[in-house]
Amino acid sequence: MTSSVTNSFHQVALSRFKADLDSSAPDYHVGLSRGEVFTETEDFSSLYFQSQARHGLQSVKTLANSSFVVPNTTWVENIVYNPWSDKDVDKTYVVNSLNEVFVCVETATTPDGVKLPSTVEPKVSDGVSTDTLDGFLDVSGTGRFARTFRLIGDGYKWRYLYKLSNLAVSSYRTGDWLPVKTITATTDGGISQENQQRRLQDSAVAGEILGLEIVNGGTDYVVAPTITIDGNGTGASFTATVSGGAVTRVQIDSDDAGNMLHGQDYDYASATLSVGNAVLRPIIAPKGGLNVDPVVTLKTNSLMLQDDFAGDEFDTILAQNDFNQVCLFRNLKTIGGDRFSANTGNALKSLDITVTAGSTFVEDELFSNGGETATGKVMHHDTTANKLYYWQDESTGFASFTRVPADLTITAPQSGTSATFSANNPADFDIYSGEILYINSIGGEGTGSITTGIDRQEDQTEDVRIVLQLTQCD
Repeated sequence: MTSSVTNSFHQVALSRFKADLDSSAPDYHVGLSRGEVFTETEDFSSLYFQSQARHGLQSVKTLANSSFVVPNTTWVENIVYNPWSDKDVDKTYVVNSLNEVFVCVETATTPDGVKLPSTVEPKVSDGVSTDTLDGFLDVSGTGRFARTFRLIGDGYKWRYLYKLSNLAVSSYRTGDWLPVKTITATTDGGISQENQQRRLQDSAVAGEILGLEIVNGGTDYVVAPTITIDGNGTGASFTATVSGGAVTRVQIDSDDAGNMLHGQDYDYASATLSVGNAVLRPIIAPKGGLNVDPVVTLKTNSLMLQDDFAGDEFDTILAQNDFNQVCLFRNLKTIGGDRFSANTGNALKSLDITVTAGSTFVEDELFSNGGETATGKVMHHDTTANKLYYWQDESTGFASFTRVPADLTITAPQSGTSATFSANNPADFDIYSGEILYINSIGGEGTGSITTGIDRQEDQTEDVRIVLQLTQCD
């Protein structure tokens, strides 16, 4: 027996998670962790691995942005693009050089059914001549758009979904991912691309039949049969082509004004042929129409989280040393157990020190107190503020640096630096609170991969993007 959750489940789960992210509570933070290169052989999702990430946590910042994303498919000349289908089919949408997103409605084919590559880039722009686009922009002044247009000289038919705003491009578009958003409201003076998209969504027609799948081309055809669409909608019309005795191509019809006859209000439909034994299957657009919800139309099952760590964030976190992990936290707490809602947080403990020998503690070196009852790893020695930032893990133990007279001196054998300390300062929050929802080790893939790390500087910004992708499993 085979069972499966649907893509609708993925979208519902991600939508609810995104709503949680966008709400005022709970709090989500992105964390940078692990200041050392390491080879990890544990399961990244295990509680043990989570504890390692907590031990080496350096800083966190409130999660700023999130967007649904789909794999990026940039239009390229001489590539075959498939028409949108209610089945899992690749290359059914493209983004062009102007950041406009289109869905393929009909692939150009030869009369005998061979698919042809796309040679004309679909575009929407001011001043497009009417002999380039047919039946697309509505010039009636209503702000609404025709549903499907064809490209002269190419044979492809496309549906325009939306154009990416500059903010969407800078925050979410990568070589691998393309942002997708459903606009819930238009605003005066808002983002023009989103307001245009909302008009497109409002123009969506429910129950369109986008095309007919040739399930079986049949045999012994001499002339092309006529096609009758039966169902609970109206207005869909298609024409068949035969070659070698079989139905090899089905194309959507258009009216005298050039409007493609997808029809409307179909929840179910069947295609009956006037003669012969070919079998055609109607492909009905998502409920509400192809334009009404791009997240559904593009079959989205991934969510991108985006955050920026800009240097030291105005002296609120450290920007020295390197990090080898990125983590996502939910519901961090203060040391006292209250809600931690600050925009940034330093996760490292620090000692107020006075150097007595040598000059500077070296990043990542070990140091111990005079009685060697406590050991730590150096994250950064701030020689201006006379602070030594450090972390501890299982290799050092977690003994506290207490101000027992015999232990007030700390020494690091590697650099030969010694100091006395006058205070041991806690982190800005409880690093062992909340839940870790995601960990990414910066390095090779798979068990046993070696991290490569990213070295931080005060004059650089880390653009962190986390993609949560729900996939099918047994």
